[in-house]
Amino acid sequence: FNTLTTEMGSDMQAAVQWVEDEGRRTMRSAVLQGAGEHFCPGGNLHRRAGQAASSLAAGARASIDLFAGFCRLRSLPLPVLCAAHGTVLGGGLAICLLTDHVISNERATFQVGERSRAIYPAGLLTQSLADAMGAEAATKLYVTEAKPTARQACEVGLVQVVTPSTADAQQLALEMARRYAS
Repeated sequence: FNTLTTEMGSDMQAAVQWVEDEGRRTMRSAVLQGAGEHFCPGGNLHRRAGQAASSLAAGARASIDLFAGFCRLRSLPLPVLCAAHGTVLGGGLAICLLTDHVISNERATFQVGERSRAIYPAGLLTQSLADAMGAEAATKLYVTEAKPTARQACEVGLVQVVTPSTADAQQLALEMARRYAS
């Protein structure tokens, strides 16, 4: 389901580094999308339970390493669009909000969900959530653990466009990326 893993974090760091070093000569825009039923339901808490960090510092370092590449999306010298679908939860929401433009299918749901899972928001989520929808609304979303639909997410600024299907969201993201590139 595209849960966040250390491998995914490493791959994203490598991809962003490549764009910064080599891709900037040929790339003019990028689209971030998930495979399968869900964009990203955040971290795999079952996997994490068996791999507890040896210390608070080690846990913090692991979180920073996991999100470093995604956070660097904000500083790329090109527009990055996100095609979101299915479940967008926790770290998955953080990733969406690190892009310049989020397009979603209408069946997607968005949720912070960190409080009930007893984890701290990562990937600049608290800041990007407040930037997208305002501090008061972001706090309410975090505390209530509401699960907005794609249309509701669009109304509050988490999503910019809602399409009928996942394929439509991905196609529109690609078309917009091409327009930005030209």
